[in-house]
Amino acid sequence: MGNKCASSLEQDLERISTRINSNAPGEKRYVGCIINAGGAARVDRKGGHPRGCLAGEELVFFGADRIKIELNIRDTVANVKAQLTAQGVVSRQWNIISLDCKGETLMSHLTLEEQLGERTLDEITLVADRKYRCVQLLQGHTSSIYFVRMLSDGRVMTASEDATVRYWSEAGVAKQVIRGLLTGVGSIELLKLNGKALVTGSLDDNVARVWEAHRQWKCSHMLKGHAGAILSVKALFDGHSIATGSADNSIRIWNGSTGACLRVLNGHVGGVTCIEELDETQIVSGSFDGTARIWNTCSEECVSVIEGHTETVTCVLVLGDGGIATGSLDDIVKIWHHKNEQAMACVHELIGHTGGITCMLQLSNQLLVTGSLDYTARVWGGDGSCIQMVAGHSGGVCSLAEFPLNKFATCSSDYTCRIWDVKPADLNQENETNLNSSWFTQAVLEEQVDTE
Repeated sequence: MGNKCASSLEQDLERISTRINSNAPGEKRYVGCIINAGGAARVDRKGGHPRGCLAGEELVFFGADRIKIELNIRDTVANVKAQLTAQGVVSRQWNIISLDCKGETLMSHLTLEEQLGERTLDEITLVADRKYRCVQLLQGHTSSIYFVRMLSDGRVMTASEDATVRYWSEAGVAKQVIRGLLTGVGSIELLKLNGKALVTGSLDDNVARVWEAHRQWKCSHMLKGHAGAILSVKALFDGHSIATGSADNSIRIWNGSTGACLRVLNGHVGGVTCIEELDETQIVSGSFDGTARIWNTCSEECVSVIEGHTETVTCVLVLGDGGIATGSLDDIVKIWHHKNEQAMACVHELIGHTGGITCMLQLSNQLLVTGSLDYTARVWGGDGSCIQMVAGHSGGVCSLAEFPLNKFATCSSDYTCRIWDVKPADLNQENETNLNSSWFTQAVLEEQVDTE
């Protein structure tokens, strides 16, 4: 590759810049151009902007050992990211989340050439963030934990097969243990964020119960009508309706204030394992029959059947872009978008888990987290790639919950709950160990800079 003349190089240097976004207290997120000129990369100390330029049809930059790396435009995004990681552009403490171009995330399975269109290579940016690590371990339950949430007062609430509910302080101490609510219970959902109202689904007597706490817990309503065990419960957006899924293959919609059954949705040919609300009039459910279904809760009609999994659909999730994610015991997560008003098309498969998918969560930063029977959780980027496998449990991951500042919790059949965070290390130490590329290293030491 030939060298650019000085004037052309300076024009490129002025056009390409980077910035550090500080999204929240204690959290830094790097967004920077991945293109550096061979032999010409430098750091402008005044503005803190690593600079670089474009060379032909290739992305040119330096790795940790100052070796020039050249990636062809015909590489897939997944291959580009793999080479960036392998060459030490980011170290083991960082994740490459995505390659973006003018605000659009480039999909990992497609080539740069297929996705750029009229855009040019110098408009590609790399998005990276620190890796998640376990920052707190909650121990005390004597059986599998299948539910975890953070309450409005900052406490953490967990529910376990040991028939107890525990409330944990921010320091990780179990300050309160409630017994008697969960005998025979297989599912639970909060009705109030302060943790003083909830609904439970029973595996023994086919009844869901609404509980309220005043001076002590009291069952205010028994939701009777199912002919099989309650496998899933969901509080709906209106604040007083509850949906329950049962081994009798049906879904029932209840008035949580009166206990009256409002709707019965029939169509699944297997027990209903999970329910999520799509909008004010629609819900989506998963089943032992291997399908997910979208329902109109007003007309009680199934408006769409989502088929594609080969095993039980264990969890469903409505995504921020309007799509639907389904997780299954076939170890796969599928992402679905509307093909037309009635049909859904699978646009991506998230493959990597080696055990059934048990739970899913989309963080406020749009990253998707999945839990599995393989003892791990995985964090997925918007390009469909796994950016980190979160390991530490010695049993299957049963449930997930988002905490403030993009932290999340995993609870497991190993009787523990773990809190995960991207809490940064000391910046001076991080300069030496976390950011290997020369144009990462200097940028992170600067104050927040807005280059727009």
